[in-house]
Amino acid sequence: MKRGRTLTLGWLAWRQMRARWVSFVPTAVGLAVALALGTAVTLTQSRTEEASLVQTVNGLGPRGLVTVRLTGVRSAADYNQFTADVGKAAVGLGGLVTTRSALLYSARYVPTVVNGVMPARPGADLGIAVLSDLPNHVDLVSGSWPARSQLSDTFDVTMPEDAAKASHLKLGDRACLQVLDGKYVVCIKVAGLWHPRKITDPYWGPEQSVPIAAFTDIPTYFTIIDAEPKSDQPPQLVSVATVTLSPDLEAIRAVGANAALADLRRLHGEFGVKRPDAVVVSDLEVALDQFVNQEALAAFAVDLVAVQLLLIALLLEGLGHAGQAERDQPFMGGMCKQKALLMMRVNGSRSGRGCCRGAGARARAPARGRRGPGRSGGSSGSSRRSGP
Repeated sequence: MKRGRTLTLGWLAWRQMRARWVSFVPTAVGLAVALALGTAVTLTQSRTEEASLVQTVNGLGPRGLVTVRLTGVRSAADYNQFTADVGKAAVGLGGLVTTRSALLYSARYVPTVVNGVMPARPGADLGIAVLSDLPNHVDLVSGSWPARSQLSDTFDVTMPEDAAKASHLKLGDRACLQVLDGKYVVCIKVAGLWHPRKITDPYWGPEQSVPIAAFTDIPTYFTIIDAEPKSDQPPQLVSVATVTLSPDLEAIRAVGANAALADLRRLHGEFGVKRPDAVVVSDLEVALDQFVNQEALAAFAVDLVAVQLLLIALLLEGLGHAGQAERDQPFMGGMCKQKALLMMRVNGSRSGRGCCRGAGARARAPARGRRGPGRSGGSSGSSRRSGP
């Protein structure tokens, strides 16, 4: 008897589990597909975003270089402080940018006398410039690097070959230059000629060109600048300091476009807002801003797809539960009969008959209730017909 009860309960449980499992399978498959698809889309988006970021930065080329400029530098102390501030700010960005070069430049100077005579043809206007670490980025073609910048009233300089040709100067020439729209005159001697080793190096700045200028050192540059006010009031020379920074692609990839953009904006605020006489120039900030906006739009589209997949999975689950409820109605009716048989085996036939009679009575009660009104209506109708 105990064995029969165990077999019956086990069979009922197995039947219910099987019915539930059949309804659960479509829902589980739908959820699994949604999860796998969402994961694949997320991974694909991450890879695509990284590749797009690399392409965006590399596609800028030299326009991706960052330059910080300060106008009106008229002393070595101001210049040294400016370059130190830019270097400190670059380090504070966590390796996002690296200092490549520092340039001092003043213009414009017009060659008026060359080797003691006025030139037959006027040459190109020149500037006086200083470029940090110049000997390591150029090849000396002729002449030598000056041992002393100043010789009596003449300053020894070096020049790019192209600049010398444009100003009609050659190695060993002594030229006197007059400030444009001023009276101040400075004399130079061409001690050496050179050409850039690699013009595409970030060292040469976003323009990837060499300034048309005579190059000297920092003390000589400011000696020339400081002497101008003695001849011209107000001074006509404009002295500009420019520090060139190049972005580190690996660092940008490591922190992401949003963090890189925030750091560049911080640099811009440091030298463009807090220090109005300085300005940060670069296309990198604009490109990263556009990239972040595009990625935000793409992420929204992915989130929208994920929500749609989730809603579809929930809809499938709801339909599965509704179908199961319909299938359970006849199954629950059979449960009552199985319970009655089980009670008959355990407690004896009399109790089982009582249970069945109770169940049958409950089943017949609605039927009698439905027939009752009909009989009553028929009897009432007979009495009404026999009354007259």
